[in-house]
Amino acid sequence: ASGARVIFPTTKLWLADSLYFNNLGHLSTNKSPVLLIHGTADEVVPFSNGQDLYSICKAHHPLSPGWIEGANHNGLETQHSEDFLKRVREFLRHLLETPPNEPKPPSNMSVWLTGMRSLWCGPGMQSMEEPKPPPAMPAPQAHNKGSSGPGR
Repeated sequence: ASGARVIFPTTKLWLADSLYFNNLGHLSTNKSPVLLIHGTADEVVPFSNGQDLYSICKAHHPLSPGWIEGANHNGLETQHSEDFLKRVREFLRHLLETPPNEPKPPSNMSVWLTGMRSLWCGPGMQSMEEPKPPPAMPAPQAHNKGSSGPGR
């Protein structure tokens, strides 16, 4: 449900969830289609994390989650390809049959958590998006042949 849950797998630290990969916070306001696939025997990310993600978004998402019985963290799509592909096909069919949702403004809780992250981590940690590249440098200007620069 968050990066903090991987570090602290036996404790649900809601404040820590807001700081590291705040998937619960993002899903709480998200109405875009979501496909959740999780192995029930995942040894890296506890299965309960997937259940928490589903519980927070199921009101807006009619598809059942893709719990794949006996699957662990790695190789899920190859070792359980039939179940995996069945879920992906269901999701794609749902996307084709469902009109897009109108965007919703962030919840008060989401705004508060973003503010807390800013206080603790600084303004550069507001988002986990890829950093944007710096603006392009202007192209060097060509010198005229008649200029009298050094070494000419």
